[in-house]
Amino acid sequence: MTLLLRYLQGRFIVFFSKDDKEKECHVELIACELLESLLMVVDDPKLCFQMIRPYIRDIHHCLHFAIINGELVNQIQVLNLLKTILFSSVMRKSTENDLKVFLKEFVSRPLFIQSLVLGLDNHSPYIKERYVEFLGLCVPLLLEYHRDPGLQICQLLNLYTNKIAAINSQRMEVDEYRDLTISRRNTEILILLAGIKDICVYFL
Repeated sequence: MTLLLRYLQGRFIVFFSKDDKEKECHVELIACELLESLLMVVDDPKLCFQMIRPYIRDIHHCLHFAIINGELVNQIQVLNLLKTILFSSVMRKSTENDLKVFLKEFVSRPLFIQSLVLGLDNHSPYIKERYVEFLGLCVPLLLEYHRDPGLQICQLLNLYTNKIAAINSQRMEVDEYRDLTISRRNTEILILLAGIKDICVYFL
């Protein structure tokens, strides 16, 4: 687990040139896939929790740095890994008393939501949609474990509505790409509206 995480963080990529980002990214992706596969075959909730607990913050930091560095493929891969950890692994079935404390501390960390919100600024509608979907999955987690769930949910709703308003207020240039721009804007608005819907279903 430690070795795979260090590969994911790029700590052992010493035999590549610093300019050889493609090879480095490939190794990180393989490490991420192996971590995900490893967690999916563990069927002991207690063992799974013990495996995840020391490393989840480092995995989340990998997502944060992938966002900052504009590494789109890595963002998707690490996001999928976090999805596996939080929603698909048997960790959530653990009866360990520390699990609730662990989840409360993790989802209440400001960087947890900040990173996901930062990912929403991506110019790729596909990447943006993945973050909206992940945030939708996180709503029950926030409601159950976040220290101030009401405030966090309200901030997410305000974020989505403000982004929709900002897209609608953008000035349209009359050029050969006008139709493509309109289509892209409509796609982004639909993605954000889906995010609002994902939140509202828990209150209707």
